[in-house]
Order: sequence, then C-alpha cells, then structure tokens
Amino acid sequence: MATLNSSLLNQSTKLANALSNSQARGKYGEAQLEKLLDSAGLLKDVHYEVQTGTTTSEGVSGIPDVKIAMPGGLDIYIDSKFPFANYFSAIETDDAEERARLMKAHADDLLKHINDLAKRKYANIAGSANFVVVFAPFESILAEALTANHQLLLNSFEKNVTIVGPANMLALLRTVSMGYSRDKLAENAHQIQLIAGKLVDKIEKSHEHLETLGKRIASTATAYNQLVGTVGSTVTKDVREMIELGLPQREIAQPKMINPQLRQIGGDFIEDGIIDAEAVEEN
Repeated sequence: MATLNSSLLNQSTKLANALSNSQARGKYGEAQLEKLLDSAGLLKDVHYEVQTGTTTSEGVSGIPDVKIAMPGGLDIYIDSKFPFANYFSAIETDDAEERARLMKAHADDLLKHINDLAKRKYANIAGSANFVVVFAPFESILAEALTANHQLLLNSFEKNVTIVGPANMLALLRTVSMGYSRDKLAENAHQIQLIAGKLVDKIEKSHEHLETLGKRIASTATAYNQLVGTVGSTVTKDVREMIELGLPQREIAQPKMINPQLRQIGGDFIEDGIIDAEAVEEN
C-alpha cells in the first residue's frame, strides 16, 4: 500500500512539474478537451470551433477555448483553463492541516475563476445556451475543490457556470453528438419524403402517358379495322365483280382485322373483339 501511495505521489509530482506554469496548464486542459471532443465523434470546424472571439451584448469580450454549435442553433461555450497550483502543492505535503489549507485555497482559486468567467457573460451572447462550461481535466482536481467548498457547484450554477470533469464532459459531448446524428436522420427522412413525393408524381405522369398511348393504339386499331371493313365491302367487292366479267383470274389477298392485346395498368387485358375506341376512352 505504501508503495502504491509512493507511486501515485511520484506521478502527481511529475504532473505538477509538467504543469508548473499557467500556459502549460492551459495547453494540458485544451489537449484533454480535444481528446474528448474526438471521442464523442464531434468534428473541428464542423461541430465546434476553437479559440473563437466573442462579444456580449454588454460589450464584454472573451475568447472561450471551444464553442460547440448544438443542433437547433444554440451554442455552448467551454473554458478549459483550470487553477492547478494550490492543488499540486496540497497533494505534495504530508501535513494534514497544510493540505486542508491549500485545498481551501484551491477551491477559492476555482471560485475566483468562475467569477471571472461570469463577468464575461457568455450566457448573454446571442444564440448561446444559458450557461458556460468549465472543464476540469481530471476528476480529483474537482473533487478536492468540492470537498473544501461544499457550496462551490451551487455558487457556480447561480452564475450560469457549470463545472464538469472528464466523465460528465464526455457524457455532455456524446449527447450533443447524438443530437447531430438524430438531426441528420430527421433531415434524411425529410429528403426521402421529398424524393418519394417526386417519384409518385413521375409514376402518376407515366400512368397518364401509358393510358393516352393505349387509347391511341386502340383508336388506331379501330380505324384500321374500319378501313379493312370498308375496303372489303367496296373495293374488293368491285374487283371481284370485274374478274367475274372477264378480267384475268387472280388471287386477291383479303386484309384481316387486328385485335391487339392491350393490358391495363391494373393487369387485366382489354376484352377480346373489335376494339371500340369510344369504349376504351370511357375506361
């Protein structure tokens, strides 16, 4: 157990040395936040922007580390800068009273950071959600601050500031990502509905063209049959009479009537027999 505690202390000391200045701490928080954004499936410059300047309605300027554009038009501002110095000093000391004092100072640092963010009034920016998120890059740094100041979360909520660790941040980002997925599905469903409507219109128009063509075919067949009947009763009859009166004997072909099998769109054939164009027209 002592070996484990010693190992954790060594790791914390190394991390404290690596994050010894505010610039390094800011970069660490940004890197952790970017990993979570990637894990949630959110794309840079598509779903979120990094280091975007903003100005509130009161004229207060600020540069949040990340601005996430949520489905529906609202924006969430995230600040990944987090006070570290007193936290690392606290975990390095073996004196319980000094540790408690430093953790209290750590909680005060965080509260001051929250107050500074609240003054920027990100929540008042047009299109903004009614809160700004402060990202704690690891869980213990937030847990220790909450232990030292039980009212810290309540105080931050009252100022429209929300403090979250990696687990809750990932949950928030995945919720946003799910919103995008469902929004895309809804958009695709709407597009499918539009395309389906156009397809139905085209099918309806095709049916109209087919029906018109069928009527014309039926009308042409009727006209042909009528002509065959006319030729048979007049011209062919006269030619045969002339042959009987002395013209050279020859075989005269008799044109036959036609009965094309026209199928209706419903699948049934039009009834057999000489096609009546008027009857087809009525159907």
